[in-house]
Amino acid sequence: MKKHILVIATLLVGTIASAQSWSDEFQLGARGGLNFSSVAGDDIDSPDNRTSFYAGLVAEAPLSERFSVQPEVFYSGQGFDLDDIDFQLTGGAEYKFENGFFLQARYSYGLSEVVEDTDIHNSVFSAGLGFMF
Repeated sequence: MKKHILVIATLLVGTIASAQSWSDEFQLGARGGLNFSSVAGDDIDSPDNRTSFYAGLVAEAPLSERFSVQPEVFYSGQGFDLDDIDFQLTGGAEYKFENGFFLQARYSYGLSEVVEDTDIHNSVFSAGLGFMF
């Protein structure tokens, strides 16, 4: 049975490219979508892919017109059964609409070992939508 991971990404710094509807104010919002995940590393060969979902809360602190720091806390199905927290490094792109909605695509690489003393990490491509309040 698939187990899901609670990803605490508050320490995560995702660089988000945003060329539309820019605001220099700190914002809060919610987002959700699909994960297409696997595991990566030198100690695994041909892992099965998994499709799951994610949902959570997001904040956005603009650094410039096109880049923001985006800390998040969200629930996310990942590429490997794990009963622990997985810290991840994430990068992506986002298209913001003027009404507060946004579309987002990103790639996340797990920094935590999913099996102790091995080089096996979560690898996740995500696509979804959200709304900034």
